[in-house]
Amino acid sequence: MRRRARWLPIAGLLLLAVSAGGWWAWGRRAGPEGDPLAIARASYDLGDYEGAAEQARGRLRSHRDDPDAIRILARTYARRGDAASARRLFDRLDRQAFEAEDLFLIGTLLRREGRLEDAWTAFEMAEDFDPAHAETLVEFGLGALEAGEFERAVSYARRLGGQEGWEAVAGAIEGRARLELLDPESAAEALGRSLRIAPDQARGPFPASSSRLLRARALLASGRGDLAGEVLATLEPDDPEASWLRSRAALQRGELGLAASERERARLLGWADDPMRAEPSPFVGSDRCVECHGAIAREQRESHHARTFHAAPDLGSLPESEGAIPDPEASEVVHRIRRAGDRVRVETEARGDRFEAEIRFLLGSGTRGLTPVGVDASGRFVELRLSHYGTEEGWGLTTGHPAIPEGAAGSLGLPLSDRDLRACLNCHTTNHREAKARLGPTVADGAIGCERCHGPGGNHLIAVDRGFPDPAIARPRLASAAQVVGLCGDCHRPPGGRTLPESGHPSAVRFQATTFARSACFLESPAEAKFDCVRCHDPHRNADPGPARYEAVCLSCHSGGPEPSLSSACPVDPRRGCIDCHMPRRPSVMRNTRFTDHHIRIQEEFGAISADRPERED
Repeated sequence: MRRRARWLPIAGLLLLAVSAGGWWAWGRRAGPEGDPLAIARASYDLGDYEGAAEQARGRLRSHRDDPDAIRILARTYARRGDAASARRLFDRLDRQAFEAEDLFLIGTLLRREGRLEDAWTAFEMAEDFDPAHAETLVEFGLGALEAGEFERAVSYARRLGGQEGWEAVAGAIEGRARLELLDPESAAEALGRSLRIAPDQARGPFPASSSRLLRARALLASGRGDLAGEVLATLEPDDPEASWLRSRAALQRGELGLAASERERARLLGWADDPMRAEPSPFVGSDRCVECHGAIAREQRESHHARTFHAAPDLGSLPESEGAIPDPEASEVVHRIRRAGDRVRVETEARGDRFEAEIRFLLGSGTRGLTPVGVDASGRFVELRLSHYGTEEGWGLTTGHPAIPEGAAGSLGLPLSDRDLRACLNCHTTNHREAKARLGPTVADGAIGCERCHGPGGNHLIAVDRGFPDPAIARPRLASAAQVVGLCGDCHRPPGGRTLPESGHPSAVRFQATTFARSACFLESPAEAKFDCVRCHDPHRNADPGPARYEAVCLSCHSGGPEPSLSSACPVDPRRGCIDCHMPRRPSVMRNTRFTDHHIRIQEEFGAISADRPERED
């Protein structure tokens, strides 16, 4: 199966220079001394492309169609950026004779021309020919990083690390991926290994200063301010990010004077205060927040946000089901849910075949639905085909699953890649890595806790305990409206940046952060108005079911002020009914579920919307 080309070209990484050694068996063939081809191969291996080209031309003067000489010359042209000459020579070779190096270089030429799909195909062919071709592994590793496929980036980096001379590049890629996967200890180890092997990072695609800064962040996220300080001491004193990180390292070591002076130095160097900046700090779990923020933390724990995830064996919210459950769409498929002690299994029969999975997680608070995620007999995570949509609807087809299963095995559910599962857990828990492993301080949060929005709180606890003037934690209440909508949009917008249809469409209405941002009220409100999600919704509580709170927000502006163009009163009813008319509830792709249309506007069906509809829950 062909991989999808979802990566973007990495600026500045066109071709990696070869410092020593060859990458493919062909390039290491021995030849008699003075043989132009043997000299050309050796020169190419050493990165002497001019010398290799000269020897290849000498061979071609006497043997015009020698494929080995043509190959070497084509490669040297590609390495030196002469695409036309390289292409002309590659065209003279038999396609069946292409080797990994040839296919890799053809891929780089295609990428320069903007033919990304074709380039990706060439890289895949190079990998198929030689799974150990180093530069192809670099391409795939960087592409996976760019696409947010961090698990794949780690896999490619590990393979690359087995190639002599490429260990430093492998560590640089792996460290960046591990940090994104919320694994700071492994990230610090990988980046440290890379910097020990190649302190100047000359061969790789990342500057040495970038790798050092990221290693310092990883160490700080592990609570190792002592080691982070040692790394940061090697960086330029006038680097604003390094100065800010030095302040955090000093804070973790308890050196408050140095922490304050480095923080001020960073500010003078241009490091702007950003209330949404996540701290390079360990996670501590919401239990630590209760000590100082008792009332608000307890309110949050009673909210739907705090109940959107359940892990085995605590699956008590899964509805009991006796006997067979007919598939909602495929008449030949039957499901059963069986409990054995603290384990719950789903068994699916389809056309004489049986498939089963043990439920590991439940996604959803149960207010709208619960979707089980299990592990099948092969050890894969599977989003199960059945979801529960409340007592009235009961079991139904999980949103996004095909009505007719793709093959008998699809009757159980859809397999989840590592990235898919991470995306699910990232929007249902505080820390996706700890939630999956069931290990770490945020596991006690249950589902979404304080640090999901405020970032890791280890530095904050130290700052408060020591009386440091900077609270060292993200504070969304001080952020701009766009930042707040962006934060909520981490989970309340479609995955992968998918473009939505018009806002009232059933597939769009559930993604409130995207549709809300289309509203003139948001786009044209002055910055000081802070018209964002939390203007109407307290993120620590469930949404108010009635319209009064929301209409008060509308009327705080639309009451007929001194600037009628910006604050005109409604000509239909200037006192109430704003939500029913301008933000009606609409059907969604989720079964038996309606969502409020958050694109505030004059609705086409304005006159048909009733003010006496059921109470709201979103």
